[in-house]
Amino acid sequence: MAKFVDRLFARLKAIFPAWQAAFDGEEGYQEAKRLWLEALVNNGVTTAAQFKCGIAQAERSGSPFFPSAGQFIAWCKTDDYAALGLPTVEELQYRLNKFRANGGFAEIERFEFISDAEYWLITDLANKSIRSGYSEAEELKAMKTALDKMAKRLEKGEILPKPTRSLPERVEYLDPGKVKQGWANLKALVARG
Repeated sequence: MAKFVDRLFARLKAIFPAWQAAFDGEEGYQEAKRLWLEALVNNGVTTAAQFKCGIAQAERSGSPFFPSAGQFIAWCKTDDYAALGLPTVEELQYRLNKFRANGGFAEIERFEFISDAEYWLITDLANKSIRSGYSEAEELKAMKTALDKMAKRLEKGEILPKPTRSLPERVEYLDPGKVKQGWANLKALVARG
């Protein structure tokens, strides 16, 4: 982890050209690295995905000055789903509505999911929405919760299972003649009855 903080500081120095203003010489710089290491570990910022998110936020900050450890930790914990390959709540809502408009579960094999994560998010949300009869506000809240849970899974390095086919490879249909005969037999039973 200490080597990771060394690389992190090298990257942050490149992003923040006025980095030297934050440290009191080489001794202050080395002490800051030790404090950052402790703060990162104590705040649960230890995964590559979290650091990637923090670096992305640092690059967007526009400030020339080195951030505090607390600011960087906050950047690492932001809801920047894009760093994890996840959609925003708005993007997920659009894709869920598109899934429904294209036939939903009846046409699931035809819908092109962007990723395995999107497949699991959309199918889970669609199921819950059908079962619970979500209002739009409830569905948006469920989307935020689902994205947060998925982000945590991905941050831990979990490999998502591949989507499974829910329909059999071959569907067997009833012979129309047998169906017609079955109805005739049923009608005859009722008529005798």
